[in-house]
Amino acid sequence: MSANPVTNGTVEDNATGGYAAMDWNNDLENSTPPTPRRSYSPLMFNSFESTLREKIKARIANKDKFFSLEYFPPRTKSGAINLLARLERMGMGQPLFIDVTWHPAGNPSGDTETSSMMIAHSALNYVGLETMLHMTCAGSTPSQIKEYLEKAKRLGIRNILALRGDAPNEENKWQVQENGLNYATDLVKLIREEYGTTTTSPSPWPVTPPDTRRPPPTRTT
Repeated sequence: MSANPVTNGTVEDNATGGYAAMDWNNDLENSTPPTPRRSYSPLMFNSFESTLREKIKARIANKDKFFSLEYFPPRTKSGAINLLARLERMGMGQPLFIDVTWHPAGNPSGDTETSSMMIAHSALNYVGLETMLHMTCAGSTPSQIKEYLEKAKRLGIRNILALRGDAPNEENKWQVQENGLNYATDLVKLIREEYGTTTTSPSPWPVTPPDTRRPPPTRTT
């Protein structure tokens, strides 16, 4: 049995090497719905009316398998275009959501094609994937973070993965900021105070982070 590949709404004729127009109505009427490869939770996981938290809880309650995909923003415009094309193809695998990492050195909140904010915006609003944007608070003031959050809200981004992040300068050790956001929990608190309906997820260490470990007490004899 042979199959003719589909290209831009046409079917390639393997015998002639040419293209024949597709009869979309006939194809749709005679097509057989694909058999689901895994069970779906009672909650429509692709529905944007439900929060990501609700979708995850529904999956767990129904003992339904799910997965997510994480992407690092590309460094070039052509890389961003290539990534969006890949997002469309990988979306066919039906991930529950995708993550877009936050890269402070790459102007993550900017308007360029390679910024974390715009990649997340495009994945959500143009590709149609449930999207979670990473956001770090190290080296940023509360007012800066609020600007990032306001922009994310305007773009329709509702899911934030809150992280502390690394020190702004890798040569320097991380230090507590006076009146700043020093931990992911500080960022979570700010988000919940300003935007209570946003799905926020902290990224905790499995053990106490090295920067917060206290030296052992000195024994006296």
